[in-house]
Amino acid sequence: MLKIGHSKWKFIILSAICMCLFFSIQAYVSQPVEQSAQNAVKAFFNAALNKDFDSYASNSVDTIPLSVRRQLFFNNELNNFLGYQIESVQKVDNEHATAIVNIREKDLTLTMKYPVLFDGEKWVVDLGNSENIAQYSSDGKKIFPFSSDS
Repeated sequence: MLKIGHSKWKFIILSAICMCLFFSIQAYVSQPVEQSAQNAVKAFFNAALNKDFDSYASNSVDTIPLSVRRQLFFNNELNNFLGYQIESVQKVDNEHATAIVNIREKDLTLTMKYPVLFDGEKWVVDLGNSENIAQYSSDGKKIFPFSSDS
């Protein structure tokens, strides 16, 4: 039988623990871009639903100054906001994705395209470069872009 000394056992066990930690960290870091971006979109919109400005702001970037964003957030931006549904999230590259989100308001449903980016620390929704790609009235009629059947 092979005899291994006490210090060699310590080395083997320590090596095994390090390998387990390494692979755990790798699994976390290599979480798919789509999933990371989707989590950021959920965090952003859930913060809006909960009227949590700090979380709303920390999960997004915008060209509008923070003080103006705060004023819009509390004064009128969320008055009609009823909910959201993420339609899709597509990877652009390892630091960028695009999310298509339906936003329900009192009398309107908006379909928005949001860039989602990794800012070096976390994934955030880029509000400054978002794009309104469709609008529907509460009865489901398409308002924008204008339909040729209207």
